[in-house]
Amino acid sequence: MIFKKSKKALSAVIVTLIVIALALVAIGIVWVVVNTVLEEGSGTISRLQFEIYSEMDLKITLAQLNNETTRLTAKVARSSGKGNLSGISFIVSNDLFANAVRRNTDLGELEQQTFYFYIYEFDFDVDSAKYLSIAPITLYEGEETTGEIMDTVPIEKVSFDDEIPLCYENSECGTDDWVSGTQYCAGNIILQQWVAYLCEAEGCTSQSTHVLKEDCSLENKTCYAAACIEIVDIPDCVEDSDCGTNSWVPGTNYCDEDDIFQIWRNYTC
Repeated sequence: MIFKKSKKALSAVIVTLIVIALALVAIGIVWVVVNTVLEEGSGTISRLQFEIYSEMDLKITLAQLNNETTRLTAKVARSSGKGNLSGISFIVSNDLFANAVRRNTDLGELEQQTFYFYIYEFDFDVDSAKYLSIAPITLYEGEETTGEIMDTVPIEKVSFDDEIPLCYENSECGTDDWVSGTQYCAGNIILQQWVAYLCEAEGCTSQSTHVLKEDCSLENKTCYAAACIEIVDIPDCVEDSDCGTNSWVPGTNYCDEDDIFQIWRNYTC
């Protein structure tokens, strides 16, 4: 009995093998290009340092490039493992070129940190940047050494509306603080806008409210022009215009559904 092979099936196998081979070649090219950048200026890794690198593990959890602002957002997570991390080498590459930019960091075990760049720092533009790689920079006996590549991911191109930084802790989104220039008197107390940054559903948001900053009555003072002053220091007045010009309080505008609100300061005698 003679069996005839299907030319169609044979062609499909050949095409599949070719695709796999091309993918492996592309990965190899990227590795060679990136590795060349790291070898320039890096010291020799001692056996002890190699043991540290083998235990330290850094992963890129976000590589996002905004098409409009050209800002590159990279989020790096570190697993458990010893090693005195003093910085991270970030490498942007394509199939032909690669350039590295260093960021100092003391990222500890089981911590995550967000880094921001502009793509021109790597001598790339939005269209030519394809991959992001990271390598640890460790400090050992007073000497810094750049380790091998620990992770490489494709760079995701996004629009301004789609750029929502991922987060895991409130501190990754910003530092809670008073908003400068928003304090005002409400009776005998001083209120000021306070902005708090929150991480909700792995996305950064912020909330601002006017809260009590100072109670002038506790100091036997009175609130005037957003400050607690001695009662004897209040200037005399005859009419409202002697006290000040009515105006909007800058920086106090906020949205409530489809409406915009802002505090109006009204001086009275």
